Amino acid sequence: MKSNKIIQYRRHQLARQRYQLKRSRKRYQQTRQKRIFRWLTKSDVKEIKKKDKTKTKNHVAPKNFSLINNTEKMLSYLHESRKIIKDRKPINLDISRITKMTPDSIALVISTITNPLWNHKTIVKGNAPKDIRLRKEFVESGFYNYVKSKIPVRSYENSLMHKETSKIVKPDIAGSAIDIILNKQQLNDDEIDAVYTIFIELMSNTLHHADMEKFAVSNWWLYVSNENGKTCVTFVDLGVGIFKSIHVRNYFKAIGKSLKLIKNVDYVEELLSGKIGSRIEKDNSIRGKGIPQIVKSSKLDCFKKFFIISNDVKIDLKNNIYEGLENKFRGTFFYFELCQTCNNTTNGN
Repeated sequence: MKSNKIIQYRRHQLARQRYQLKRSRKRYQQTRQKRIFRWLTKSDVKEIKKKDKTKTKNHVAPKNFSLINNTEKMLSYLHESRKIIKDRKPINLDISRITKMTPDSIALVISTITNPLWNHKTIVKGNAPKDIRLRKEFVESGFYNYVKSKIPVRSYENSLMHKETSKIVKPDIAGSAIDIILNKQQLNDDEIDAVYTIFIELMSNTLHHADMEKFAVSNWWLYVSNENGKTCVTFVDLGVGIFKSIHVRNYFKAIGKSLKLIKNVDYVEELLSGKIGSRIEKDNSIRGKGIPQIVKSSKLDCFKKFFIISNDVKIDLKNNIYEGLENKFRGTFFYFELCQTCNNTTNGN
C-alpha cells in the first residue's frame, strides 16, 4: 500500500513539472513576441500582417493541363486554387510550363476562379504558356478576360465561352454553339439534332443537379472551340453533382449509400440506363430523358470522345469505361469532341 502511494505521488510530481514547463515555454514565447514588436507601432504591425496576406501565391499548373487525360492532378490543382481563393489570398495561375492541354481545362479554370461561392473579389493573375500553339488557344478562348495579365484580350469568332447565371435553358445559346460547330464540321440533320438535344439536356440537368437546400442554385459554363480539325465542347455544371442529387429507390442500396458502404461508381450502370433518377422531379416541356438521352446520342459516329466527370466518378461513354476518383469534382463536367471526317465515313458505310 505504501509503495502504491509513493508511485502515485511521483506521478503527480511529474505531471506538475510537465505543466510548469509548458507554462514557462508559453510565457517565453509571449515575452519574445513582445520584444520583437516593442519598437513597432500598431500601424507597423498591421502592415506586416497585411504584407503576409497580400503575398501572391504562384500556383504552378500540371504540365499535362487536361482533365480528361490527367484527371487526378488537374482536380488537385483546381482544389488548391479554390482553397487559396477562398482564403482571399492573391494567386498567380502559372501556366507557363504546360506542354500538353485539352480545351476543357480552360473552361474549368475559369469556372473555378470566378465562382461567387468562394471568390470575393480575390486578385487572380495569369501568365501564358511558352508554347506558341498553346498560348494561342488561351488567348482565343477569352481566358484573359477573367485574370489580370499583360496578355492582350482577343475575341475569336470560331469559339464560344458563355456563362449562365439564371439557371434556365437557353435555346439561343445552343443555336449559337451549333453555328460555330457547323463552321468547321459537316454534320447531317440527325447529327445536328443529336448535338442540339445534348445542349438542351445539359442545360436542363443543371436544375436537377442544383443545391438541394436552395433549389436551382447552380450556374453553368459552355465552351466551344475549333482546333486542329476537331470541335471540342465543354459544359461545366456548378451544382452539387449527379451522385449527390440521385434518388436510389432500392431500400438496401439507399442505406448502403447513406452509410458509404456502396461507392458512387457502383451506381453508374443504373444511372446511364435510366433506372436511377434525380431527387428533384420537375416537368419541363423541352426536357428529354436526361442522362440516358445523352448516352444514346453519344454513341453516334460523329462523336470521337465523350466524357462525364461528377463528384468522385469518371465515365468514358464511348468506350464504356468508368472509374472512381480520389479527388472529387464539385459539380458535373461534360466533354465531347466532334471529328471533321466522321460524317464522311458514316455516309460511306
